[in-house]
Amino acid sequence: MPGDPKECRENAKQCFEFAQTARTEADRERFEGLGRRWLALATDFEAASLLLGNWSSGPTTLPDHSAPPGRNPSDHRQRRRTPDSDPSPEPVTRPTT
Repeated sequence: MPGDPKECRENAKQCFEFAQTARTEADRERFEGLGRRWLALATDFEAASLLLGNWSSGPTTLPDHSAPPGRNPSDHRQRRRTPDSDPSPEPVTRPTT
């Protein structure tokens, strides 16, 4: 995986250390903000890793509630009509008077 949560946490720690020695309040706030962003990125990488791990372990079987009981939901493609397979009704003609 391209992102390393451990490295992100190390960068966050370094930002918080810089914040403690910052010369101005604005610099302190900037470094603290960067540190929080690094921590959030580490959390995002960990969550993505869990999702990818679960995804790559195989499909999860979930109940399919889209079809009535006893019907195979994958059959909908076979039952779908196309213009070629759906004959149009004969045109209605009016008697002339």
